[in-house]
Amino acid sequence: MPILIDSAQLEDTDNFENWEKLVRAAETLEGGLNRNSSPQAIATTRDAYDRFLAKFPLLFGYWKKYADLEFSIAGTEAAEMVRLSLRMRQNFVDGLTGF
Repeated sequence: MPILIDSAQLEDTDNFENWEKLVRAAETLEGGLNRNSSPQAIATTRDAYDRFLAKFPLLFGYWKKYADLEFSIAGTEAAEMVRLSLRMRQNFVDGLTGF
């Protein structure tokens, strides 16, 4: 289930707005994801979030959105895995900045 973005968006990988559009488009697949969504829609949305957060790992609001999405798809355990990853990143950043 491809998400349609134009070639200019693909070329400018540092453009935050393009990444945000990609994530928003993925979130709206099938009218919004839940436990009954198709495996393709779930995989596409997870891939969009994974790529977005790999590019912009310090955007904690998006980590929370990803955890909320995982909760709606797969329940508490999946959401907790996203939250754990967020905590690990926060600790890493704190270590780098000396907090």
